[in-house]
This record gives sequence, C-alpha cells and structure tokens, in this order.
Amino acid sequence: IKYLLKQNIKPVIAHHERNKELLKNPEKIVQLTRLGCWFQLTAGSITGLFGEKCQELSIRYLEQGFVNIVASDAHNVKHRPPVLSSAREFVSDLLGKDEAHNLFWKNPYNITSTLFE
Repeated sequence: IKYLLKQNIKPVIAHHERNKELLKNPEKIVQLTRLGCWFQLTAGSITGLFGEKCQELSIRYLEQGFVNIVASDAHNVKHRPPVLSSAREFVSDLLGKDEAHNLFWKNPYNITSTLFE
C-alpha cells in the first residue's frame, strides 16, 4: 500500500465486506483507512446477495463511513448482472440521497475521469 501511494496511486480495495480476514476482524479496516486506502462495497452485499454476515458488515461499514464506492461487481448479464438500483435505494434511505450520489456516481466518476484526459 505504501509503495502504491508513493507512486501516486490510491489503493481501492474491492468487496472488503466479503474478505475473510475482515469478516473475522472487521476493525482491521481502520488501519487500512489510515494508510490511505479507499473501499469499494459490492451492491449485492448490501441487499443480502452474499449472505447475512456480508450484509451486516456492509451496513456497519456504511454507517461508520468506511465505504467510498458502491459498485456492482458484475461478472456477466446472467450470473451476476450490473444491478445497482436496489442497493442505491437502500443507501439513500440509510445515509441520504447526497451520500448515495457520492458513493454510486461522484466518487467512481472522479476516479475514472482522469483516464479520459
């Protein structure tokens, strides 16, 4: 992580709510946050697609502010399609529309916008 940061690369850890080590020790996210990592939560975890433990940890991380991006983790249109609407509605109800906008649109846009310069 420190190497990436020295290269001016912001580490984004995807589906941290499904990481076995963080499921056992969810407080380890604090250290990763202090190092400068961002976290991408999977929309299906919010809606319960990956089970109750992942859903509970997703909600906990959202409430504690340990989520920077929510994405679909889509693999294809049949097995795991890119559906975000249910998760976005849930996050809007939980944290408000402005924060949902940041997590689902603004933050992902800001990361990828530099790719098109």
